[in-house]
Parts: sequence; C-alpha cells; structure tokens
Amino acid sequence: MNSKTPGAIRARRAILMLYLCYNKKLLQKGVAIMAEQKILFFPPYRLVAEFADGKRLTFDGMTEAAAAAAMEAAQDQHGDIVWYDGVTDEHYESGVLHHMTPDPPFIDPDSNNMHV
Repeated sequence: MNSKTPGAIRARRAILMLYLCYNKKLLQKGVAIMAEQKILFFPPYRLVAEFADGKRLTFDGMTEAAAAAAMEAAQDQHGDIVWYDGVTDEHYESGVLHHMTPDPPFIDPDSNNMHV
C-alpha cells in the first residue's frame, strides 16, 4: 500500500487516534507506544509461568486476576503449573507495568513540605 493512498492515510490516523486514546488513560488501560506505524500495547499486568510440559509462557491482563485466570486456563493444555511469578523486564516490575507505579513522595527543599 502506497503511504499516500487514502487507505494508508486512514490507517495512520486510526493508529494515531488509538495511541492518543490510550495515552490519556495510562494508569487505567496500560501503555501504547507508537513506533514505525505500529502500536505496541503493554497491558497493566503480566505474569510468567512454567508448566509440567516444560513450556514457559507469559499471560497478560487488565487486572492481575485476569492474567492469573488466563494462566490457570492454560493448565488444560500444558499440565500443572510448576511455578509462576510477575514478569520483571524493561517494562514491568514484579508483573506490574512501570507506568502504573506511582511516583515516590518527595520533600520540597524550598517549602520543606512532603509531596505525594
């Protein structure tokens, strides 16, 4: 598809609108990052589990319970869960998206007040 055709222009606009909609709700809906005309969506919670068949899979969810439910449902196909944990990588810490973690409180040196 030529990048100047009406279809390509509509696709880029749709991607941009999706990006802007998600960007407004970072704390509620995860994070969408626009890169090279693609949107990378990071859900708020991500768990990793290893199963009895040796597979190691990740499970995403808008809530931790949703990610855990998807992980438990995979037992039908892969056997019992050997272990599971929250993912820790460049985007997640213990299964929680970095952007969902509130900033730590700090003391303003000028007013000597704590800001939360």
